[in-house]
Amino acid sequence: MIIGSKAAINEKQLLDRKEKGSNWFEVHTDYRDIINLKETISKKNILEKIGLKPYCIHAPMYDENKNWLSFVATDEKLQKKSFDSFKKTVMIANEICHYEKPLVIAHIDLLIYMSEFDNKEKFKDYHKRAITEMNEFLIKNYPNVTLLIENSMKIIQKKEITIIPNDYTEELKECFDELKPTNIGFLIDICHLEASCNINKMIPNKQTYTSIYEIIYLFKDYLKQIHLSKAKYFGLRSHEHGAGFNKKSQDDMAYMKEFLLFLNLIGYKNPITIETYEENISDAINYKLTRETIEEANRQLNNIFDFEF
Repeated sequence: MIIGSKAAINEKQLLDRKEKGSNWFEVHTDYRDIINLKETISKKNILEKIGLKPYCIHAPMYDENKNWLSFVATDEKLQKKSFDSFKKTVMIANEICHYEKPLVIAHIDLLIYMSEFDNKEKFKDYHKRAITEMNEFLIKNYPNVTLLIENSMKIIQKKEITIIPNDYTEELKECFDELKPTNIGFLIDICHLEASCNINKMIPNKQTYTSIYEIIYLFKDYLKQIHLSKAKYFGLRSHEHGAGFNKKSQDDMAYMKEFLLFLNLIGYKNPITIETYEENISDAINYKLTRETIEEANRQLNNIFDFEF
């Protein structure tokens, strides 16, 4: 199983990840990487020189005008712009990834837009159309690439805190069950999931999931990648979102051993990206501490996983 780091194609970041023992990594992109597509692909030479292997490309979250790029949008222009960006990210993945089946990540709809789907039928209709369109594009043009939809949080803070009572978790699973897409999968961000479960414990509804393991199990047949970090409280502030693990903490070690045991139980073997908040993005201390925690937890479990870092 691959346990990767995350970095932009930036020499300082890449050298830092390599120095900290990373060989596999997920590529962070922004809108400039898409606008300068040929230049981005040409940076493959830098990766080969440093010795880092990308397995996944995270598509930009915003365009040059700070519009959120969403896998599903009710605004047709924004939907088209989002898909154009995702398709170009697929082109990058096809050219630079070392993984046999390159992965591309796109965020599901921005939380504050979820209210546009005022019933589950509308939610499913839009998402099934988007899944079908992207799946057909990939099968026809890039059959080796899989696009992953990443889960969002149920709470966000802009000028004020917004909570979405229904994030349509089960309806999204139904979309996968009904369509069985060959080239679309699901990515679970553990930090996002923890924050949402913390909200569910306080504000229950008909679709209340209070354990991250319930949702991981729900999507296990479509789960192609995991983003690993912690949410403190509701993950609203930078130091509470993407918190790392430390093997010196008994709580962190207990958490990690339980997490690894569960993944082993459900037969999960796909990549995990350590996606931690770093005060200095060119010195990924929390990545290193989390990696050491994973290694120690696996050792104490008699090496139930054969990790590639």
